[in-house]
Amino acid sequence: MSGSYHHHHFVLVIILITMYKVPLVCRYNGTLVVDLEGNPKYVNGVVKPVMVNKPIILHELVEKIHRITKINSNEHQIHLTCNWPLAQGRFIAVLITDDDDTRAMLELHPFVNSVEIYVEKKDVSYRMYGEFTCMLDLDNESTRFMSPVHNT
Repeated sequence: MSGSYHHHHFVLVIILITMYKVPLVCRYNGTLVVDLEGNPKYVNGVVKPVMVNKPIILHELVEKIHRITKINSNEHQIHLTCNWPLAQGRFIAVLITDDDDTRAMLELHPFVNSVEIYVEKKDVSYRMYGEFTCMLDLDNESTRFMSPVHNT
């Protein structure tokens, strides 16, 4: 009886872990390409397995990916793209831009063994505007005030 109890307890722990942890396959320092059939493929680069807690918001996920990939957040913004499964072994590239996208992506598990994400680096540039330093996304030219500049 006690052996059966311990077995059921162990199974319950495994089920709870899989409900709250999601395995990601993180691909970075390469190039995302789309083939003639529309399937995304990541060429070259590094592959790193990562476990993330569920739920997680996009900002937390981006911070974690900066940390594990050692991509400096002062020099590079990162953009995440999920290799989203469709029917019959087809995939599409889905840009992850907000918390709703992040939740939907994590819900792919346990329907897939792991969720595959592609990390793209975008250079960050700092420019002077009066008494503030502005951070620019060079691809989108969006601005956000970062910190006051102190003249000495």
